[in-house]
Amino acid sequence: METPMDYRILVAGLTRLQDAALAIELGATDLGCEMIPESPRCVTPERAKEIFQVAGPSTGKFLLFRSSPAEAVIAAATAADVKNVMMSAGFEIEAEACEAAGLKVFRVHEVLSGTNMLPPVFPEPSKKQPVVLTVSMTAHELTFPWELLGNDAPEYAFIGGAVRPENVCALLTHHPYGILVNSGVEQEAGIKDPDRLALLFDALENGF
Repeated sequence: METPMDYRILVAGLTRLQDAALAIELGATDLGCEMIPESPRCVTPERAKEIFQVAGPSTGKFLLFRSSPAEAVIAAATAADVKNVMMSAGFEIEAEACEAAGLKVFRVHEVLSGTNMLPPVFPEPSKKQPVVLTVSMTAHELTFPWELLGNDAPEYAFIGGAVRPENVCALLTHHPYGILVNSGVEQEAGIKDPDRLALLFDALENGF
């Protein structure tokens, strides 16, 4: 079932082929696998390549890193046969090295708990170089404070942070460029819940 949308939907933290296939069937525009060793959702580049087999030519395929050296990121991307990587903002030398190697780097900016403003984002996001705004790359239970987005979320930014079927419509009121979904549609870490995935896309299409 394809769902026409004005925003991108990235289903991340994938560890199983069947979860990726269902996400695509329901309307996901992008798929993501984690390369963070301390995460229970971490997979090998080879496993990510298998998972991404369900992706069509227009589907974005992402590997998510935290603080890996550029050499490791490039090697993993090559093994997984992907060009899109997400990396923690602040590791600019590593990010530039990855870009020089032909990768497209989406910098991940974490919104600190209790803050009343969004973090400064550099380089400025663009359609060619979007960014990710989330609460934490590892604390998946924390919900993003949507009110910081104002009437319109920053241009060309994926918004993550415990996005769930129960709150995704509230996020939509801020008109995000993209939505990053992970723990909010899981049975357990790395295992997506088919019913919650379906509920999420139903909420996106019909309201909740």
